[in-house]
Amino acid sequence: ESKGDMRADPPASRSDTIRVMGVLALTMICNGLIYQATQAGLPKLFSIRVTDFADPGAFAISALVAIVYAVAGVMQIFAGWLADRFPLKTVYQLSFVCQALLLFPAAYFSGAPMVIIGILMVTANSGTLPAENCLVARYAPPNRRGLAYGLKFVIALGLSGFGVKLEGMIFDATGGFFWLFVLLSALAAAASAIAFFLPDDRAVS
Repeated sequence: ESKGDMRADPPASRSDTIRVMGVLALTMICNGLIYQATQAGLPKLFSIRVTDFADPGAFAISALVAIVYAVAGVMQIFAGWLADRFPLKTVYQLSFVCQALLLFPAAYFSGAPMVIIGILMVTANSGTLPAENCLVARYAPPNRRGLAYGLKFVIALGLSGFGVKLEGMIFDATGGFFWLFVLLSALAAAASAIAFFLPDDRAVS
């Protein structure tokens, strides 16, 4: 086990640490709400909107959802490659811009285009994680990284669990997913704007 970081970054100042952790707390809530609402709603969404493309039965819909998340999971390798080679702030911010641009058309699409948009929007959502984790590691005090990641998962999996409730409330109120995706797109746009306040970082060579 290495006793130190493989790449030595200059230590972050206390003000930068507080600033970054505050920004990430907000962006992680936005991203977590998007993830939880999408994950809970995608099977129902596909069963309503892709009936001309696939059998609306449980097996076919489950298979489509599995494909979406399998492709998105593999694409995290590419997201990690980007986080290793470009400024973390830029990669992180652009991932939210991509989400905003993909979630909005998801309010309208159906059939095969809906499946493609589903893959892309979930990929963009999970693609934030490599840069986000690198930011936590970069700015958390070395002796408090475990605590920082623990708090991250409380936010990402705890508070953002309200996204499941949010998806159900909007569907019950409107009978569809249009306003859900409009709201999620707005959350992604807000997260991108919030991420602007992260400190500038040099690209990794």
